[in-house]
Amino acid sequence: MRRLGAIVAVLLFALTTLPAGGAPGDLGVAPGIGIRSTGPGRTVEESVTVVNLSEDDFSVTGSLTDVVVDEKGTFSTVDHGSGLPSAAAWGVVDPATFVLPRGHTQTVKLSFTPPKTTVGGGYYTAARFTGQSGRGTTTSATHAVLLEVAGNALLRAAKIASLSAPERSFGSTIPVSLTLENTGNVYAVAQGRLVVRDQFSRVTAELDIGRTPVVPGTRRVLRINAPPPLIPGRVRVKVELGFGLGVPEDAASTTVYAVAWWHLAAAAVLLLVLIRFIVGLVRGRLGHLRLGHLRLGHLRLGHIRLGHRPPELRRHRCPWRLRASARPPCSTTRTSRRAGSRTTSRRRTLTRSRCGLSRE
Repeated sequence: MRRLGAIVAVLLFALTTLPAGGAPGDLGVAPGIGIRSTGPGRTVEESVTVVNLSEDDFSVTGSLTDVVVDEKGTFSTVDHGSGLPSAAAWGVVDPATFVLPRGHTQTVKLSFTPPKTTVGGGYYTAARFTGQSGRGTTTSATHAVLLEVAGNALLRAAKIASLSAPERSFGSTIPVSLTLENTGNVYAVAQGRLVVRDQFSRVTAELDIGRTPVVPGTRRVLRINAPPPLIPGRVRVKVELGFGLGVPEDAASTTVYAVAWWHLAAAAVLLLVLIRFIVGLVRGRLGHLRLGHLRLGHLRLGHIRLGHRPPELRRHRCPWRLRASARPPCSTTRTSRRAGSRTTSRRRTLTRSRCGLSRE
């Protein structure tokens, strides 16, 4: 059962733990940062877990050192007196040395007792664990500690220094840069959300900003990739943050014109469809005009053919037109039949013609 627990712990550390420097290594520690508060003369404790991720057994030594932090929030160990206000002299690592076989973990207790004369403010240190294998290889991992000591001189002050984004954003995300500043004498922990609104003021995305320590004297820069809205155009990005007890909330916003790659692809498809529609419409109209022209010519030819008069009628102005299926309106018919005859003879005579002609 203990071996199964050790295997699970190793897997969790392999997935979630990064050693000092931010690169995967043979030795890991969790959590990466510890945040504690106490008063002068009072002891505060914290437990961390060290894990061996290598194929070798390590002899591990733990110690407390001074630290510095960069704008990305990465803590690095430095020589004594060259870093942030230090709490290294107040702390104890227990156990300070231990053997850590491969695939195993070790729980280490850190305790800090500030002197009674300590001025209120923020103090910082790092527990550095160095492992040495039997082959002579060395690896290390760091756990940063942020310690708040209560007192009348304690000053909490943090804010959003700037929020920026490019005026025009083309891509699958909107790159947002958020800069935080601490003007007090103790660390602050920022936490909040980022909201994206489209040109119709509708909320299209909302991202959580997790707990982010902000140390006095060093600006903290966060890079956030916000998703663009479905409709391309002007986008408003707003950040709302809280900095803990005693610090007012702060907010900032910026405007950007955002177009995603799939917006461009959709516009290209619509343009092609529109071009095909226009081409088809033009071809259809040209074909219709051509067909109408042929029909017009056919009617014109038919009119000439049907309107042709016999030579003997050309010199007269006859108001009617001869048709093969119609009898002239200006003619009369006389019919004589013989009794018992199977055939019927008809004589059509044009008499009293309005044209003044007669045909026998």
